[in-house]
Amino acid sequence: MAAEVQIRGIAGVNEMIKELKQIEPELYRQLRKDLITDVKPLYQIIKSRIPIEPPLSGMYNNGRLGWGQTVRVTAKINMRKRRGYTSLLTVKTSNAAVEMVDMAGIASSGKTASGKAMIKNLPSKPSRYVWKAAERYLPQIIESANKTLERYSKIKNRTLEFIPKG
Repeated sequence: MAAEVQIRGIAGVNEMIKELKQIEPELYRQLRKDLITDVKPLYQIIKSRIPIEPPLSGMYNNGRLGWGQTVRVTAKINMRKRRGYTSLLTVKTSNAAVEMVDMAGIASSGKTASGKAMIKNLPSKPSRYVWKAAERYLPQIIESANKTLERYSKIKNRTLEFIPKG
């Protein structure tokens, strides 16, 4: 499951980033790194929300849906525009078992006996480990990302001033 960091109210974020990529590719790469650094505090918070024990005893195996697999949390910059906002960053886990349990009980309360048992064994209401962790810290992350974007916008504007016209 993924959580998106939506930046509202910054006009021209995509355009600014595209221009930066064209005129200063190295600065563009550093901006991407800095934005991902802004989100990194979420990594440990998300991992700490995931229970150590699997919700079902049959999930102990080490296959694709095994609970014993390591959980990686990653961030990706995607710059998609939808309905008046730019979804700039996506944070997600890379473990199939965690993603399955993360969405358990969202669309239904469990259609099978094992599904109902798994939902019943979850530590809290049906899960959403990633989004609940992100939701709590979203204001700080957005503020940090905004500061990073403003800093790079000023650098880009200074760079554009020095490009001769004509």
